[in-house]
Amino acid sequence: MAVTEVAHNPRVELASQERRLLGNMLDGVLLVFTLGIGWLVWYLIVATRGQSPAKQLLGMRVITDEGEPAGLFRMLIRRELLLVVPLWLLAESTGPVGAGIVLGAFVISAAWCIWDSQRQCLWDKLASTVVVLDRDSLNLGLGRELDAEARLQTLASLHRSGAISQEEYRQRAREIEGR
Repeated sequence: MAVTEVAHNPRVELASQERRLLGNMLDGVLLVFTLGIGWLVWYLIVATRGQSPAKQLLGMRVITDEGEPAGLFRMLIRRELLLVVPLWLLAESTGPVGAGIVLGAFVISAAWCIWDSQRQCLWDKLASTVVVLDRDSLNLGLGRELDAEARLQTLASLHRSGAISQEEYRQRAREIEGR
């Protein structure tokens, strides 16, 4: 399946450009704040699910053109090996001017999702991945609330159609709402 097909799948909601850019900035802040070590440990744990620390906090997940979570290997290749390492090597070999060029190239690569129809950054293009919303990973519990809301709507629909009784509807609704 092509990335285009995954991105246009009605069950898949692409992460917004704003959320993507915020995630890139937040990963940078977390990297500095944790002195790199904390971020790296966190990254190695969540990358197996197609996430970075910021993506986990912001409720996003990287998926492949097959619709599966990217996994640790593809996450490492996707941005770090395809973009960061070559840019870092360029900066090292060319000094301050190269560092400026590298920073500009990284910003352009990250901002690529702004004008791309599938909201892909340059590293997503290279690795055949897209970033989607993953409401279940939101730390604020928003995913569970949205899931409960969807389940309640389905339950109400079943009740209206006569598939379940009023009592069964009330009982299941209380269970979903956690009461």
